[in-house]
Amino acid sequence: RAGFLSLTGIDPKLASSSEADARLSLSAVYTALLTHTSDKSGQIKLLPERGEERLSALDQLNRHPRLVLLGDPGSGKSTFVNFVALCLAGEMLAHPQMNLTLLTEPLPKDDGKETDERQPWDHPPLLPVPVVLRDFAARGLPPVGEKATAKHLYDFIVADLHSGALAAYAKPLTRTLLHEGGLLLLDGLDEVPEAQQRRVQIKQAVTDFAATFKRCRILVTSRTYAYQQQAWRLPGFTETVLAPFSRGQIGRFVERWYAHMVHVRGLAETDAQGRAELLKRAIFGSDRLRGLAERP
Repeated sequence: RAGFLSLTGIDPKLASSSEADARLSLSAVYTALLTHTSDKSGQIKLLPERGEERLSALDQLNRHPRLVLLGDPGSGKSTFVNFVALCLAGEMLAHPQMNLTLLTEPLPKDDGKETDERQPWDHPPLLPVPVVLRDFAARGLPPVGEKATAKHLYDFIVADLHSGALAAYAKPLTRTLLHEGGLLLLDGLDEVPEAQQRRVQIKQAVTDFAATFKRCRILVTSRTYAYQQQAWRLPGFTETVLAPFSRGQIGRFVERWYAHMVHVRGLAETDAQGRAELLKRAIFGSDRLRGLAERP
């Protein structure tokens, strides 16, 4: 489920196509994300000083057991959640392509070539537990006015297992989260409605879950503007902001997109390479297109 991107929002004509034609393999086109946090100061800087390199989103996740990943619409928050879940699950299942090797792939330089070092990941293949927070708010929270707890969030996760005919995994999940730890991926805090104090309840549930499952690492994503109010902020969580795509990231994404089209659309390899070069030239020659490409 986490391994594909829907193309129907890009090309409406695909809405009537088969599922295979209307989706794209995430592992084939994913491009590692950078944050505005400097590697030297550890501070969020929109314009890093000379010599300072920005940390990747994965580096931040590796460093901080409690992390809030912020970003503008289209900056890649949900895609990052899905990609991390895909690679960690793939590693646990010994998948030949989707694994920690793919997760820690080196970042691209400005010319699109890879840097020498892989991205860091100093943990075992943690069990990924993705949760879409708007779904939790709709189906898992207690009645309005009642305090939300870790149990509400845990019960929602278990109910999801039951709905997928995976009820037998509920007890192993509990043991893993309590004794070994895992990675809880909470996507879309900003999509939880403010009405009826639902965000307050989400904050209560997440805070209590962090206190109950101390070994479990937690990632929360949100649009930046929605997390500015002090009342929404999660205590004990480090914040970082996704940066727009750099020149190297744009180039890598375009090249991978067209390389994947060779396999899924039967495009000739030379044709795909030519189209990729034309698109990159157009992007880097236009401020308007560059702005769009920075948030693909």
